[in-house]
Amino acid sequence: MPTADEAAGDQVRPPGLVSATYWLWLVAGAIGLAGGLAVMLNQRTLVDGMAKAQSLPPEQAQEIVQGLTVWLVTGSAVFLILYWLLAYQARTGVRKARTLLLVVGVLSAFFQYGFGRVTIFGLVCALLTVLAMALMYFPASRRFYDTHGR
Repeated sequence: MPTADEAAGDQVRPPGLVSATYWLWLVAGAIGLAGGLAVMLNQRTLVDGMAKAQSLPPEQAQEIVQGLTVWLVTGSAVFLILYWLLAYQARTGVRKARTLLLVVGVLSAFFQYGFGRVTIFGLVCALLTVLAMALMYFPASRRFYDTHGR
């Protein structure tokens, strides 16, 4: 059984750029979830707008908006959890996690725009996601993953 000093010596300290991407992923996921909750709290306005624009009865528009907001909040929560799990692994040097973050980030950006209603939360979340994806492939980050990648 290793001592505390030996165990601490096995841990790899990531460069600042890799640590920054970890926090960018978490902030992006939190902003995405906040955006989903903001849309949920603003349902009445969405129902009124949809009923007028699509000439739907208010009850039918209410059902559609409720379904979409449930998917939006659930999807945003899932992306936050995936961001946290994968970014944590990427911060320790796991190359697979970096690749999976790239895939999940692209899916998340499409998810933010897939509902047809882009909010400032969605724009900021997508911008932070793209920034975090780009920073993971800068030379300093790539050297870290090449050296410590598993």
